[in-house]
This record gives sequence, structure tokens and C-alpha cells, in this order.
Amino acid sequence: MIKDCHVGVKGIVKVGDRCLVLQKGEGESAYWDIPGGRIDDNETLLETLARELAEELPSLKQFRIEGVVDAYRLSKNIADNRGLVLVFYRVDAAPFKIELSKEHVGYRWVTKDDVQQLLENGPRIERGYYDAIVTTLTNDTGV
Repeated sequence: MIKDCHVGVKGIVKVGDRCLVLQKGEGESAYWDIPGGRIDDNETLLETLARELAEELPSLKQFRIEGVVDAYRLSKNIADNRGLVLVFYRVDAAPFKIELSKEHVGYRWVTKDDVQQLLENGPRIERGYYDAIVTTLTNDTGV
């Protein structure tokens, strides 16, 4: 049976050898997130990502959206029994002070050496998010 799916974009923000993950929720409902969201009417994927980065990380000013890192279908359905397919982009950024929107309650910088901890303890993380972060951290190009 064909599944209806929405499309969203996520930006894996990389500064030096670290990638940013954002915490949504607290306690048992907490999980690691990556900035991004679904496409509004008449937006391109890159316009959507730039808008979402400005909304979720208002202090992020100097960045460059690089190529697609990965794509992933969310493991659970969203509203109305629809799926969600996410396209992950690498976002190379200059160092910046983290200022979060109201969507997130915390953040963490991860390196190649500690990214495995995202699967082992603390808030949960979708496997597709984890895989996209690992791919970004093991690619040496960028700022």
C-alpha cells in the first residue's frame, strides 16, 4: 500500500569537529533533535532550511548550507497517519553562542569520539538522525 508522506529538511550544524544536537522535551519524553522542519507552501528545500535555522537558532548568523548528507523516513507516523521523509543537509558554521528558540530545552555538541553516547544514554535519538550526524562527522571537508 502506498504511504502518503510529508517532506522536511534538517540541518546538521557543524563547527570545527563538532555537530550540534538539540534537546526536545524533558524526562521520559526527551529526545535529541536537529534543527529543521517541514516545507511551507512555495518554499524550496534550501529556503525551508534557512528559515528553520533562523527560527530555531536565532544567534546563528554565519553559515553555509552544504550538500545533502542523508535522507531518512521517520520511524513513526505523524498526524493523520502520514509518514515523514527528512532530507539532511550539512551546515558549516562559524563559532556562535547558542541561543535556543522555545522549541528546545537544551543542546549538546558532539564529536566523532562521543557521538556513540547519543545511542547509549540520556534522551533518545532516531537512528536516521544518528547516522546523518556520524556521516557529517566523518567527512573532513568544510570549515
